[in-house]
Amino acid sequence: MIKQLLLTSALFGLAICSTNALADQVLCAVSPTSTPQEMKPDFCGSQRVTSSRPYVSFQFEPSKPVEHVTWRFSTPLSGRWDCGPSTECVFYDDGLDSSPLRDATACVTRVLYKDGTWKSMNECATAIYNLGSRF
Repeated sequence: MIKQLLLTSALFGLAICSTNALADQVLCAVSPTSTPQEMKPDFCGSQRVTSSRPYVSFQFEPSKPVEHVTWRFSTPLSGRWDCGPSTECVFYDDGLDSSPLRDATACVTRVLYKDGTWKSMNECATAIYNLGSRF
């Protein structure tokens, strides 16, 4: 009886962890920086980037294989966005804005999965980073 209860509890816990791991989410990372960066869900940042023209990588981590992704993105900065119908979106900061504190947000608004199903969503990640003093 106890064995069965433990096994059931373990399987239930595994199912919960698996469900969370398969959740649709957007991750981001700022580059280049003086410390190693990893893609993180929802928010990423850096106290100091090591280039006057940094970039922010956004990655949609889907719950199942994707055919097409629709992105919405925003920033008060000048620069270039490269966001096609894939799971990747990048903001290239051109370094021309005077403010040292920077931010950029990318959201996935719609996904067409390879199995033919689709989903509307608003999964976002925001990057905040600092270029340091600007002279």
